[in-house]
Amino acid sequence: MKLSDVGSMAFESLRERKFRFALNLLGILIGCTAVMGLVSLTQGLSANINSQLEVFGPQNIMIIPGQIQEGRGIVGTSLSWRDLEIISKVPKVKIATPIIANRMVSFNVRGRTFFVEVFGVTN
Repeated sequence: MKLSDVGSMAFESLRERKFRFALNLLGILIGCTAVMGLVSLTQGLSANINSQLEVFGPQNIMIIPGQIQEGRGIVGTSLSWRDLEIISKVPKVKIATPIIANRMVSFNVRGRTFFVEVFGVTN
């Protein structure tokens, strides 16, 4: 069988089954469009997330004292004011600010007790 025979059979089949050909073509177009749409959506979301995470980029770091223990999280002591002074003297450190975080505080309002997390920053 020659290549010209295969081509003539394909065009003959196309002429006889136009509706089937149209449905196949439509399926291929919808599939390609869906793949392109998903790829562009994924790239857009990735760029959006990366731009939001750049706020916490390499120019901002957080130093947490202690060690990580399984099941308990970070366990340790706090940093001292002397530690803050040492960190602020490191070359290329522009600002060093202590933060008090993860302190649960309870307070009463009209007989109801509320528990909130308090975060504090000093200057």
